[in-house]
Amino acid sequence: MIIHIDIEPLRLDGDIPNDIYEFINEIVRIYRLATHIIVMKRPLCRKLIDLQLDEYCRAALMRIGNNYTQYAQLVESSEIHLKVTHPDDFHIPQENVIICSYKTFLNLNMSDGAKLLLENGRNDAGIYIEMISSERALRSIPSFKIDVVHGGGDDIVGVARAEIEKSALFLVVVDSDRSSLQEGESLKKRSITAEFRRANYLFGRCLETPGHEAENFLSVDELSLLPQWQGYSSSADLIAIDMGRMVENCEFMTFLDLKLGLQVQGLDLNDMKAAWLYDKMQHYGVERIAGMGNRVPQSFANEPRAIKNFHKTMRKPAWRDIFGSCAAHLLWWFAADSRHRAI
Repeated sequence: MIIHIDIEPLRLDGDIPNDIYEFINEIVRIYRLATHIIVMKRPLCRKLIDLQLDEYCRAALMRIGNNYTQYAQLVESSEIHLKVTHPDDFHIPQENVIICSYKTFLNLNMSDGAKLLLENGRNDAGIYIEMISSERALRSIPSFKIDVVHGGGDDIVGVARAEIEKSALFLVVVDSDRSSLQEGESLKKRSITAEFRRANYLFGRCLETPGHEAENFLSVDELSLLPQWQGYSSSADLIAIDMGRMVENCEFMTFLDLKLGLQVQGLDLNDMKAAWLYDKMQHYGVERIAGMGNRVPQSFANEPRAIKNFHKTMRKPAWRDIFGSCAAHLLWWFAADSRHRAI
């Protein structure tokens, strides 16, 4: 994440020296590990350099100050960043800015980088890593750093609660499990957001997949290269449905349960969601879409050709209309500097 150190130099004059030195050491540690992007104006860097610091810290602060011109525009364009201020400063809360004092900052576990908490981190991580990697290529962000945490499905609320207790900086991504446009926010997202509010915790957020789940980020161009496609009985139907998404902006592929599939028989047409699904099935002239099982994300992560195609799919206007905002938000959370530094 971008960490914007926004403190007027004179504000530090009356502060406890030990707190300032501890803050400097933490900033230098993060800079050296390149787990985030540190943005700090030159006057503040010079103010800190004038303190009694070792050459290691002085060199790091000098480089951070020299990088300000290069990285300052990232603060303005970011969809989310962390702003570190003086404890006595007052700020109006902003949706895309996490604000904390430098003393609060010292209580966070920042050196390890931001965490990505997924319902099934072992299975789905590959899709999110490739999505962030591809999105980074579109922007002037040096690198990204992700520490994936496995949420254990229905246990994800408890795992989020544990990360709060660790004072971690983390983003939770839950499957919306929506099967149509008619459905609202998922119970899991509401529950995790409630945990943040209950703990008055500012350093976590919860994001919901725009589609049914992680598999729905993929198109037929990727799915057709996976082992699950061999002998797949609904391949022709899925090609047509995916083309509808890419050409006609049809949302059916976005909300289709690719794991379990779907069949017309048994749909309760008095239910708004079921009626929407029935209408889509009728549009494509299909009675049943076979499921592809729960191993699609792992198969994708192990297939270089599918990964290459996915990076191309992400550039298509239809994909960006549906998923572009989600991909960008993920990237800003895990933006990092370019390399580990020995200094």
